[in-house]
Amino acid sequence: EEHNVDLPSRPPDAAGYYHTHGDDTPDPDGSRYDEEHFSPQDKQFAPDLPAYLGTPTFDFKVYLPPECH
Repeated sequence: EEHNVDLPSRPPDAAGYYHTHGDDTPDPDGSRYDEEHFSPQDKQFAPDLPAYLGTPTFDFKVYLPPECH
């Protein structure tokens, strides 16, 4: 089962983006995704914008890429 989605182009005036992770998603090889942290794909989605993540344990996290510092 694939866990990727195609997202639309970001608006030119975007200031950041937010998404959530589901709970205990199995990886195709039988391991588990780390749903509590940003994935490499999350960080690459918009490498020049802050990212916000809601986790299965109800944490709210922020990733500030180097371009935002």
